[in-house]
Amino acid sequence: MALFVYRPFFLNIYYSALDWTLGSANATWVRLQNYVEFFTRDAGTVLTTTLIFTVATVGFSMLIGLSLAVVLNRQLVGRNVARAVVFAPYVLSGVGIGMVWMFIFDPVTGVLSAVLRGMHLPVPQWFNNPHLALVMVIIVYVWKNLGYCAVIYLAALQGIPRDLLEAAALDGASRRRTFRSVCCPRRPSSSP
Repeated sequence: MALFVYRPFFLNIYYSALDWTLGSANATWVRLQNYVEFFTRDAGTVLTTTLIFTVATVGFSMLIGLSLAVVLNRQLVGRNVARAVVFAPYVLSGVGIGMVWMFIFDPVTGVLSAVLRGMHLPVPQWFNNPHLALVMVIIVYVWKNLGYCAVIYLAALQGIPRDLLEAAALDGASRRRTFRSVCCPRRPSSSP
């Protein structure tokens, strides 16, 4: 605990009180000046960006993951292969994923650029525009973690007793109604 938790924790506090460029041999002790600068100048931008990133990645991962889980829960040809393909990005190396997506988003030689040029559309400068860079990072993060969300939802869908689904089918419930009432029922409000 001391080596892997407490030591890094206290080193982070120490390093946060330095004006230091990573890799430089010299560091200047600035005490709390870094914190003052952060909270007076950068905090609003950082917190807004973090909020946008969090809401977008969690929301899209959950919505798309649920949709994929519903599709992968059906009896389809090649269902096991599709499940593996959906889950694969979650276990891939972050460096490999970064390299592939850098190639996809590259404005000169990227795959997405070629598609946009083929459709006679302008090619955005993903890396130079802060708003597009955030969109790019959100897309990559959602793609990487989508499989995990889909697997969790798929496990929940497969845990639903078959007799409930069969009863809904016998009652004439549509797929949408079965999903809403059996798979994702609303909890009744508890009244005292």
